[in-house]
Amino acid sequence: METMKNGADQLDRVFQRASDLFHSLPVGVAFLDGDGRFLGGNHLFFQALARSHEEVQGKSLGEVFRRWHAFKRAPQERSVDLEALVRDERARDRVCILVTTQAPARGRTFRLTLKTLGEGGEKRILLTLEEETQAQKMEQKIRLLQMLAKHIRSTPDLDRLLFTILTCVTAGRALSFSRAFIFLPCQGGKNLRCRMAVGPGSPEEAGAIWARLAREDPDLDTLLTRYSPERVKAEASRAFPELLQLSIPVDSPRNLVARTFREKVPHWTHNAWEDPREDPEFVRIFRAREFVAVPMVAAGKNLGVITADNLYLDRPIVHNDIEFLLILAGQAALALENAFAQATLNSQVKHLARMNKSLREARSKLILSEKMAAVGSLAARITHEIRNPLTTIGGFARRILKEAPEGTKVRRNAGIIMEEVDRLEALLQGILDFSRPSQVRPVPLDLASLAQEVKVTFSSQAKGKVRLEVLDQTQGKKAFADPSHVRQVL
Repeated sequence: METMKNGADQLDRVFQRASDLFHSLPVGVAFLDGDGRFLGGNHLFFQALARSHEEVQGKSLGEVFRRWHAFKRAPQERSVDLEALVRDERARDRVCILVTTQAPARGRTFRLTLKTLGEGGEKRILLTLEEETQAQKMEQKIRLLQMLAKHIRSTPDLDRLLFTILTCVTAGRALSFSRAFIFLPCQGGKNLRCRMAVGPGSPEEAGAIWARLAREDPDLDTLLTRYSPERVKAEASRAFPELLQLSIPVDSPRNLVARTFREKVPHWTHNAWEDPREDPEFVRIFRAREFVAVPMVAAGKNLGVITADNLYLDRPIVHNDIEFLLILAGQAALALENAFAQATLNSQVKHLARMNKSLREARSKLILSEKMAAVGSLAARITHEIRNPLTTIGGFARRILKEAPEGTKVRRNAGIIMEEVDRLEALLQGILDFSRPSQVRPVPLDLASLAQEVKVTFSSQAKGKVRLEVLDQTQGKKAFADPSHVRQVL
């Protein structure tokens, strides 16, 4: 008995769940028997008829819609007999009928469709009734998502991507929010900053924008062709100067944007001005009484938050707008994830390019160093081979110079040989110094004294042709340098 009772309870819950789903459908739905008489329908169906279940139960399609005008719209408008439509199963399954109320004050237009279910004696007819304006709005939303997908695939620039997303939120007939903002994490994910803002900054600006849009009626492609990063940044800075500078802590308990980011679920406030859960300073800067915030989540990671409001529109936010905004935010999150991944990849490519350049430069320096080492080794060998006979020549020249009488031609020629030998010795020493890396041993150095020593050394070689003079401007200060290297420079 207990098992049967549990089974019955479960069955009741299943039926209740099915009933809840049936009545929550976004279109009016009703069932007719095989003769076209009403058996029942969901709440939205009876709301569209403005009649109760008892008034419709058991009546035919023609009786229920006797005060309505039914016609076929394509290829040309012509009246349709609903009773005949019920009898003609072939036409019933393929014909879409538009049913318009005769009351001109209401003028509501619905799309009515019939579909045969079952066979034989169990045959039933499924009727759907959808207000055409809602159907058109849904089609506009679908087209908007398609256009958004097209543009974000071809938009590598992050700012242009964010502008495209917010343009979809504020432009066109699908959503048409007054203002929209995107908040992205910063400072290592500890805070949120408004990265992009789209919308008017005053009622006058809002009126001018909407008047222009009403005249031009541009589509999304046209609006995006007008994108200019400088113009968008300038307009946002003028309209929302405080908001763009605001930094919101992610762990803030009194901020709807922060709560949306942390909890990864949408939040909707109807009256932020009087909501004790909201930070008064943020509400003052944001200005909107009613606004919604939805997360941009991809692969379980929250990438940011989209907020939207109707500050300058006399239109409340409705659930359908929030649901569609959440769908759009999901698509935007995927695009952002791709943009961030592309930015990371580009950064890594640039880093690798810099490393590759450094490696090429290091390789060039290594090759040059090897070449210089080879040149130095060759120079050392050549210098050694030249210095040996040069030393012999210098020795003989000194001996001749020492033994030759004063004023003779031999003594004069021996002196010339000695000068050239000394010059070649100095040249060879310079080559050796260049080819051999020497250690630098810097010490406190008196540059004036060193210059004076060099002057004394070279004064004998000047022989009155050049006057050497040391101008001391060091004022007693010393340099930290290698004396031998400085002497070589001088």
